[in-house]
Amino acid sequence: GGVPLVPNGDPNCVPLNLFGEGTASAEARDYVTDETHARVKLEQSIFNANVGGTLFDMWGGGFAVNVGFERRIEKGAFIPDAFQQAGLGRAVAIAPNSGQFDTKEWFGEFFAPFVDEESDIPLLKRFDITGKFRQVDNSVNGKFDAYTYGFQWAPFDGLTLRANKTQSLRAPAITELFTPVSSAFSTFPDPCDSTQVT
Repeated sequence: GGVPLVPNGDPNCVPLNLFGEGTASAEARDYVTDETHARVKLEQSIFNANVGGTLFDMWGGGFAVNVGFERRIEKGAFIPDAFQQAGLGRAVAIAPNSGQFDTKEWFGEFFAPFVDEESDIPLLKRFDITGKFRQVDNSVNGKFDAYTYGFQWAPFDGLTLRANKTQSLRAPAITELFTPVSSAFSTFPDPCDSTQVT
């Protein structure tokens, strides 16, 4: 003889007949069905002060600037119910998490129009340059300098060419920052993990 088969499933399992309308018993439907309730709380406070205006006139209009400071405080919490935390159903166990961070940002930007749209210059209906800079100081991730600069050129009505260079960042979400360990069915490594940098 062979090794006897030992069932390792839930002893409370009720077989579910999926073939035919109305063939599943109420007990089977109750066994495979449940309502889950997760509570999510997100709170963001923003304080912003900025000043802007035209510093001087150029050929195409005013050289406009804006400078300012912004502070954001973000708090969040995710609380799954006991069913989700136990990993029942079709998902792995989902842990609750919560956390907060704040961000301070200094910023400045300018707009420089070089051509008056009413001027009659061949192949130069519009030409302007823009620039923006923002220093971000995040209480969890540290400092980062973000910027963009570029130009807009319209040789004639109906065609505008734009070019810019940008360095930006994506601030992580509360769940990304404050869920250090999470379960998964897959054994593939997290591509964003520090062990996967190379």
